[in-house]
Amino acid sequence: MMTSADSSILVNRREETSGAAVKGHIKLEDGLNIRDLLDLKDAFLDITEGRSEKISYSEFREACQTILGSTHEEQLKELYLQVDVAGEGHIDWDMFCSHLLRQFYEKDDKMKATKVPQWQRHRPIGSPHKETVQHIDILQNPKRYITISKEGMIGMWDMKMRMTNTLKVESGLVKSRNLWITSMAVLHNLSHKIAIASTSKEIMIYDLQSKKGTSCTCRIQGLPYAPLSLHYWSSQTESILCYGDVHGNVTAFLFDKTDSPNLFEPTSRPHLIVTVKT
Repeated sequence: MMTSADSSILVNRREETSGAAVKGHIKLEDGLNIRDLLDLKDAFLDITEGRSEKISYSEFREACQTILGSTHEEQLKELYLQVDVAGEGHIDWDMFCSHLLRQFYEKDDKMKATKVPQWQRHRPIGSPHKETVQHIDILQNPKRYITISKEGMIGMWDMKMRMTNTLKVESGLVKSRNLWITSMAVLHNLSHKIAIASTSKEIMIYDLQSKKGTSCTCRIQGLPYAPLSLHYWSSQTESILCYGDVHGNVTAFLFDKTDSPNLFEPTSRPHLIVTVKT
């Protein structure tokens, strides 16, 4: 049954401010810790044992004052009214927890919305690329970024985005001004090798740390259609280089383990697996 104290609170609930606590004090729920919550849960269970699971304001106030010590009446009233949104005059533990979670989420969202990111001062980064960058990837040992653009310019950057090297791709089939690079794939299990596809209907394999300097060590030429995209996969027993072309085909080259020491060197030979019409 609702007590006189509960009734007076409900009569005056419209006069309460929904978001303000007593001036000069933090909100009651902001000061709760895990131990306080566990004790309050036990108090809810003790009060409701053998009857309804909901408690009145006077019971709630008594439990809070017993567990939390000296507590301002206005803070207890505000908290209770915020939990009892339907104005029933009784609350249960689930309603209390739901309110706390909602308050914490709103507070967290507000903090995220008002917090100003501490951006580092921007640093202009020069680029060797004049055309569209077609692919960005990462090399290992040492770890660095590699980029390639449509006109065949390769850029290598350290992890702080500082340019370390550049390379211009050359094709034996077309002049440099007519070269159009479409894709690149890092051959991650090989020593600093990359595959480059172009509209000249060839796939070029470049060794970035060749003893002779950065050079093309292998070319797969005579493709029926220009390759548009490249992908490379490898395991302990085999490697697969596949490409998709402008005609909608997917072609894969398989290299077994015996090829791995000289893979994509002039002596290695790819074996065609399958061409699928997509």
